[in-house]
Amino acid sequence: MRTLPRLLVVLVLAACDPGGPLSRAGDGCGDGSADARFTCRVAQRLAARIEPLEIEVVGPLELAAELGDENRVSVHLDNTVADCRAIPERCEDTVARLASALEDGIRSASRGPEPAAVRAMLKSSDWRDERRRDAPEANDLVTRPFLGDLHIVYVEDRPDSIVMLTPSALSSLALDLPGVHALALENLSTACADFSHEGVPGTPLRRLVAGDSYEASRLLLPGSWRALAGAVEGALVVAAPARDEVLFGAEADVAALRRHAAERHATLGHPISTTVFVLRERGFEVLPE
Repeated sequence: MRTLPRLLVVLVLAACDPGGPLSRAGDGCGDGSADARFTCRVAQRLAARIEPLEIEVVGPLELAAELGDENRVSVHLDNTVADCRAIPERCEDTVARLASALEDGIRSASRGPEPAAVRAMLKSSDWRDERRRDAPEANDLVTRPFLGDLHIVYVEDRPDSIVMLTPSALSSLALDLPGVHALALENLSTACADFSHEGVPGTPLRRLVAGDSYEASRLLLPGSWRALAGAVEGALVVAAPARDEVLFGAEADVAALRRHAAERHATLGHPISTTVFVLRERGFEVLPE
């Protein structure tokens, strides 16, 4: 297996306003787009909170950070911006959480990921392609195809962040791709046993309500869906329009599912896919239109 320099990709589960709340007179971040100004201000706060942090603005919503002789980290703020526009008043608290997660991420990378924290997540092909296009070396992530336009990404789940695993992380785990896949699914199944759901008003559909940012990733656990399949007539159909949104219903209601999934995909943060899957005997399959 090819080993890369230890380098993490950190996605912070956070919320802050990319505009006014971080603005300070004379902060030197007044030029460029709103995303560029936001990135500049976050970089300033991280450098002030973590010493001796060397931080570089790579581009709008992307930073590179290095702490002394510790590992270099690529920090993407796009998730932060997507979340924060809904909760602008907590920006400073969010940056403090980001600083804590970043410092922990850099230091813990030297030790390698904790096996019990390794999980699998579903991401769209667009997400994967954007990461590779933005920073090819920094984003040589460990992935594998799932179904349709979805890919599996392997992560280390931490209290304030999710760290994407790179080939060097697999080396520290002494696992090949099949090994990390088996470990990630086992951990996912243990951590995400909650399949609570509720009705979607005005539709025959239901949605998962776990609230742990792994709703869409539960599609990787087809065995757990079989109990839900008994609640519908005919085959169970499922869509994951966003990271935190999974809709399901009976195959007879697939038109409503496609329509609602498209609406939610266009409006929710962390969009994933409008593809509809059907649960068959061997697991999920893409349901053709």
